[in-house]
Amino acid sequence: MAKKKGASWGKVLLIAVGSLILAGAVFVTVCIVLAQQDNIKDKYTLTQTDDTFRWSALKAALKGSAFNATETQINTYLYQTFCGEDKVLKHVRVYFHQEKSCEIYAKLHYPKGDFALSARAETTFNSTEGIVGVRFHDVKLGELPIPSFIVSAILSDFAKKYDLTTFSDEVLYVRTRYEYDFGDFAFHLRLEEFSPQEGTLLCRTNSLSRELLMALKDYLLSDSGQELFTRLFGKTTNYLKNFVLRTFF
Repeated sequence: MAKKKGASWGKVLLIAVGSLILAGAVFVTVCIVLAQQDNIKDKYTLTQTDDTFRWSALKAALKGSAFNATETQINTYLYQTFCGEDKVLKHVRVYFHQEKSCEIYAKLHYPKGDFALSARAETTFNSTEGIVGVRFHDVKLGELPIPSFIVSAILSDFAKKYDLTTFSDEVLYVRTRYEYDFGDFAFHLRLEEFSPQEGTLLCRTNSLSRELLMALKDYLLSDSGQELFTRLFGKTTNYLKNFVLRTFF
């Protein structure tokens, strides 16, 4: 009788272990299927582009004024700066709101496959350093909600691949700095004001000194300056001359 009872318990244990393994396999399969869903292609794909963000920032800096950057300008800049077929980010698009969290949609590329990502985000801003802090929540890969420790792993991996980003204490920090090199001299612009509005972003950059403005004016009106400006910003020399006249005289 003892042997039969022992055998019976052995069968129960075997069935229990098998059930756990089967349940685990089903759970993993469901998670993979959910993570691979992509129902937000229309949200992360840019329907139009506008690569004038740097130009708008420079123009505002020359005038010492704030400017409103559109979502299209910001998203084009983000795409050109962080996205590519050989990068972790293939697509990214941000929707700004004044009274609620920003919406972020992206397409991530990993060796094991591509994944659609959606999230809400709160932003902070360090005006002294020109650094935007982004704290994510309600993060999903496809249709699969992602726990915070996995979100941290994804963001940490992302931050290591870009010079402008760092990750610490569950916050992704993005340095808003761009270097302008005009031959004999160079300068940088960084954001000193960053305020999400409904569908736009209110921005202000650091001011340029009068001496730098005069040096920039002389360079831009030179032949080499006009050629470089057209290559960087896609603007014609006539547009540049008219802008210089309006700005400096």
